[in-house]
Amino acid sequence: MAAKPCPSCGALKGLSKLSIIMQKGEETELIARLAAPMNPQRSVKNLSSRDFLLFVGLAFVMTAFMLALQSRSLGALVIYGVFMLFFIAGAVRLFLNYWRTRKVAEALTPAWREAALIWNRLYYCRAEDLVFDPRTNQTARPDEYHQVLLHYPPLLPGINAPKEKPTR
Repeated sequence: MAAKPCPSCGALKGLSKLSIIMQKGEETELIARLAAPMNPQRSVKNLSSRDFLLFVGLAFVMTAFMLALQSRSLGALVIYGVFMLFFIAGAVRLFLNYWRTRKVAEALTPAWREAALIWNRLYYCRAEDLVFDPRTNQTARPDEYHQVLLHYPPLLPGINAPKEKPTR
C-alpha cells in the first residue's frame, strides 16, 4: 500500500512506516515510543527471575539444613521445619504466578494478534510527531497510540481491568 498523506498536515515527506523504523533501529528513543505491541505469550516464558531465585535459594537453604539435621538437635529440626514451610510457600507462589500469567496471556492473545495487524500498517509523521492509520485516518501521539489506534492492551474484566467500587 502506497503511503497516504498525513491526515494532520497533508505531507508525504517525512512519513515512515513503523515497521521500517524498527528495522533500521537507528533512533532508539523513537523506537521505544513506537514499539510494536508485546506478544503476551513472551511474559509466560519470562517469569520473574526473582521468583526463580527465591525457589532455588530456598532449595539450597533447605539442603543445608538437611545436612545440619544429622546432628538431630531440636533447634535444627525447628529451623528445618521453618525453612521447609518457606520452601513450600515459594513453590506455591511460583506456580500461582505462572498460572496467573498464563491466564492473562491466553486472554490477551486474540487482541494482540489484531493489534499486530494494525501496527503493521501504521505510519509515523515526523513533522507532526503523530502516528496514523492510513486506512482509517485516525491519529494519535506516539505515547498514546497503543490505546487509541491499537486498543491494546484491552481491559479484561477480572484480569487487568480496574475493579469497580461498589456504589451506595
